This record gives sequence, structure tokens and C-alpha cells, in this order.
Amino acid sequence: MHRQQKNLEGYVGFANLPNQVYRKSVKRGFEFTLMVVGESGLGKSTLINSLFLTDLYSPDYPGPSHRIKKTVQVDTPTVLVVMILPFSLT
Repeated sequence: MHRQQKNLEGYVGFANLPNQVYRKSVKRGFEFTLMVVGESGLGKSTLINSLFLTDLYSPDYPGPSHRIKKTVQVDTPTVLVVMILPFSLT
């Protein structure tokens, strides 16, 4: 039985494992989840567009501000405080 001999480039061992995983991931592709949170208008979509050099939203899939109306409302309640002071008539 004839074994095929491979030419090894660079260092082989545990120290090179991160580089091997990186090359394998780039070659095969990978999925990841990214969560960006913040108030409306802070630039979350702009950040994602800049990171991936693409537009996050399209005419077929508009951004959240165009899909739903805002559901957060701040009510300012009014509180009436009545103080009763004891007094005596003489």
C-alpha cells in the first residue's frame, strides 16, 4: 500500500489550531448571531451596514420604523397631595 505524502507548510501543532479553525471556517462558511440593541435613531442599522458593506433593509423588507408604529408611550401622571394638620380651637 502506497501512502501519499503531503508537504506541510509552516508549523504543525496545537499552537496552530486557531489558524486551522479560521481557515476551515472561511473556506466552508459559518453562521453567527449578532444582537445590537439601543434606542431608535442611534445608528444600529448604520453600524451593521458598515460592518458588512451592505444594506440591511431593502424595499421588500423595510426597516422597523416603517414596518410597525411605535408602541411605547410615556404618560405623566398627576398626583395631588393633601396634608391635614391637626389643630385645636381654644
